[in-house]
Amino acid sequence: MIVNSFDEWSPLKEVIVGSPISYESHDVELSFKLFFHDVAYSEFYYPSYVSATDDAQVEQPGTTRKLRQRYVEELAEDVEELVTALQQAGVRVLRPTTLTKVPVFQTPYWSATGLPALNVRDQAIIMGNEIIETAPQVRARYFENDLLKPLFYEYFLAGSRWTVMPRPMMTDASFDTSYVSGENTPAIERVYAQKTSEFDIGFEMMIDAAQAIRFGKDILINVATKNHELGMRWFEQHLGDTFTFHTLYRFADNHIDSIILPLRPGLLLLRNPSVLPKLPPPVTKMGRDLCT
Repeated sequence: MIVNSFDEWSPLKEVIVGSPISYESHDVELSFKLFFHDVAYSEFYYPSYVSATDDAQVEQPGTTRKLRQRYVEELAEDVEELVTALQQAGVRVLRPTTLTKVPVFQTPYWSATGLPALNVRDQAIIMGNEIIETAPQVRARYFENDLLKPLFYEYFLAGSRWTVMPRPMMTDASFDTSYVSGENTPAIERVYAQKTSEFDIGFEMMIDAAQAIRFGKDILINVATKNHELGMRWFEQHLGDTFTFHTLYRFADNHIDSIILPLRPGLLLLRNPSVLPKLPPPVTKMGRDLCT
């Protein structure tokens, strides 16, 4: 089947659901801490269950945070229930390659422990008839989309377009930390310390597909850092003749797919009322408001 998807609400015919198998831990290092800044330190999106001064929030580089077994088991159960529900609704469900052994890998610049392809919408998005793999923001997820390649090849051979955004080197200096600087966060220099490297080239494009919300030919993208701005520029240069991209400035540190959810043309579900004033003006086509 050739991919064909322009929005977040049309009926599904086919979908890829991720796998939690071998989801065991996270490397706690610069990219992980920046990515989960709002989760760890902000009560705007998630209530905090520990003090921001807790030692758990300032682990030294190289720390590995193990996931609770009960969480892993319940997560696996929930994912399989979702698969069953989709299949009962007549949707064809595809799954990524199972990660039977957690890989530890190394680039010339850093090392990391890999993760399974659980949240497949995070680093891949369909825009029309094209699969786009975005530039990762967390080092441990650098090769995660390899687990989706067998499925992407099937779509490609059927006639779908397939594009990969330039891959970042992800040295410490690649990350723009301006989103977190100035925050009321303890020991900010220890939490987000950046080391220099002979491989530094400045800020690189790093942006997740889950920062984009599709409204037909109009795409809203959350931009919180220089890394995201470069990713936004790439989207505009690559697809600007087909789609119109709208910037949502600093709605979150990364993903907005759980903050803004379009239910149908003209109707949005928002996570927090304070989001509403930040939205762009409605775009009207064929007499219908697409984002109100």
